[in-house]
Amino acid sequence: MIVFLFMNAKQLRVEVGYGYEDVLTDIATKYLIESTMLPLLRSGQTTAAVEAAARAFQENLAGKSTTRREPSTLRSELPGLRAELQQRAVLVARVWLHGTVQIWLILGVVVLGSALWMVMALSSAFWQLGVFVQRATCQHDISGAKETFGNLYATLVGLGQAVLLIFLLGTIGEYFKSGTGMFGGGGVNLFW
Repeated sequence: MIVFLFMNAKQLRVEVGYGYEDVLTDIATKYLIESTMLPLLRSGQTTAAVEAAARAFQENLAGKSTTRREPSTLRSELPGLRAELQQRAVLVARVWLHGTVQIWLILGVVVLGSALWMVMALSSAFWQLGVFVQRATCQHDISGAKETFGNLYATLVGLGQAVLLIFLLGTIGEYFKSGTGMFGGGGVNLFW
């Protein structure tokens, strides 16, 4: 197992080989790092962070882990989520820009078609919502509320599905590959 610290980028990468992957899963490793290293790294205590992580990993491997994950808040998670999103956006851009012409054409058609569908579907749903709101305020008629909000909900779900499809096609599945660690096992990327 190796822990890489990239101080300028405020990023760390944990590589877990096959020998420890059954005990130190990606999720367990992430929780151990979040509860031991990240608070110390955020306060500038690099040596203490590495020592705390080493103790936590040794305890976990010996089956004596006492590390409990503190409940996280949205405020504490936002920097890491933002950094992870930026990293994945770079991955999508890299795959997109270095792909072959066929991939460009397929992705271009999917993105263009999805974008047009999203604009048309959202316009229609919001138009229908506007008509409903006007009718409800002026005429005090709330009939059709279920249909209006159901249509808006279905459109937003479809929008989410389209964004996910574009993301999956854009990364060509790279985001979800398992065993992507350099040493055969999994790996964890975190930012502080």
